[in-house]
Amino acid sequence: MTTEQLHQAAELPLWHGEFSEQDKHDIEQLRASQAAAIVAGDANAYALLCSDDIQLLIPSRELVSGKAAFLQTEQALFRHASFTGFQKQAALVVRSGDLAYEVGVQQVQIKNQTDTAGVYSARQKYTHIFRRTSLGWRFVVLMSNSNE
Repeated sequence: MTTEQLHQAAELPLWHGEFSEQDKHDIEQLRASQAAAIVAGDANAYALLCSDDIQLLIPSRELVSGKAAFLQTEQALFRHASFTGFQKQAALVVRSGDLAYEVGVQQVQIKNQTDTAGVYSARQKYTHIFRRTSLGWRFVVLMSNSNE
């Protein structure tokens, strides 16, 4: 990475809209908790980060709607793959009222996985939508696709 790219990465994400420092912290914590749940293979912890009407749009899968279906999908995924790393770099976060969306790139490391396409792709682009609820910011839409 060049010095200019390192400098640009340090400035990311760009925040547009009215975000308090607490909002930024909470969204960053949501992102970190997602990564921790994925690496731990903990579908229950991951589901707690989502709204009841969560929509999951991932490669090579049908649309997954609702928390129960999300939980089933993630449990099946974690049975077939062991994630050893999951890093995200948000590029842009935009807020409008109690909704916000984020776009960025994520790096996925998987142990003992022969399928390296789709949801298992090492480099992915993503769009996530959050909603501020009485429990704090929660995922409403999780969408990713392969860079490869």
